[in-house]
Amino acid sequence: MATDPDCDRVGVQVLHDGKFVALNGNQIGCVLLHYILSTKQKNGTLPANGAAVKSIVSTSLANRICEEGKRQGLFGNPREAATPSIRLFE
Repeated sequence: MATDPDCDRVGVQVLHDGKFVALNGNQIGCVLLHYILSTKQKNGTLPANGAAVKSIVSTSLANRICEEGKRQGLFGNPREAATPSIRLFE
């Protein structure tokens, strides 16, 4: 992970099959989303009415992370309506 001198931009690379691969902004956002939701769930600090917000130009992978996490019971109870979800902010 690296930033420019005033830290208003960030770059991230991951090791994949022995080579470093750069992540784009959408990929970084999805990794952070999954980490935040997973950590809050593990620590018992994930609110029952939690929501993640993204813009219409952001990747739909964020929707799938929340939907799959909800379905598998990773982010709240899959039988409860008040579990984290993605709302589009347009």
